[in-house]
Amino acid sequence: MPRLPSHHRDSLGRLVLIGLTFEETEEFERSDATPALDKDGCLFPWPTDGDCLPRSEHRWLELYEKHIAAYRLLDQIRRHTSRLETRRNEGATTGRKSAAGKKTAKNTPEKMKTTES
Repeated sequence: MPRLPSHHRDSLGRLVLIGLTFEETEEFERSDATPALDKDGCLFPWPTDGDCLPRSEHRWLELYEKHIAAYRLLDQIRRHTSRLETRRNEGATTGRKSAAGKKTAKNTPEKMKTTES
């Protein structure tokens, strides 16, 4: 199954990260493009826990987690929908009908005629 794109177009046609607004996407990409520096201007050591991150990096992490959560949810929905489509297509090719699509003896026109008499 192909991977989902991480961006989509918003209502104004702007490219945004899934789960983020246009403004959040711009903020995230600006922050992502600059190296993580500590208070002395040295490269920030990775990995680290979120509690000791500088404020700018903490915001980057918040936006990243928001984007990833929305991306994962969308991926789960897509996979679930894909499985349902596969099952539906398998049923159509084998000639099976769903329980809702079957006619039962009590609601067929022939049965209704005999019970009305």
